[in-house]
Amino acid sequence: MKQKKKPRTLRRLKHYFRYRLASLWRLFFKRTKFIAVTGSCGKTTTSDLLGELLCASPTRLLTRGNNVTHAVSRAILLSRPCRDRHLVFEVSGHAPGAITP
Repeated sequence: MKQKKKPRTLRRLKHYFRYRLASLWRLFFKRTKFIAVTGSCGKTTTSDLLGELLCASPTRLLTRGNNVTHAVSRAILLSRPCRDRHLVFEVSGHAPGAITP
């Protein structure tokens, strides 16, 4: 039996509220460095390499390999300001203005 997909407007509304909540949650990250890797090729390799380099320091690193903006906002909501010192994100610019938010 096939599951019904959520209507497109409900998904967009959910992504919008998640984005707004993540932007508010982002204000609590005073010491955390946010690093976004973007480009046409080599994003995954670069973000993995950067994650390994940052793990050599005594600080904790949280790497999330996500390519879409709403997945990045979800990863920010799962992060903790007191625990995560560096956050590395893989972000895809699949369309003009896609990574602006």
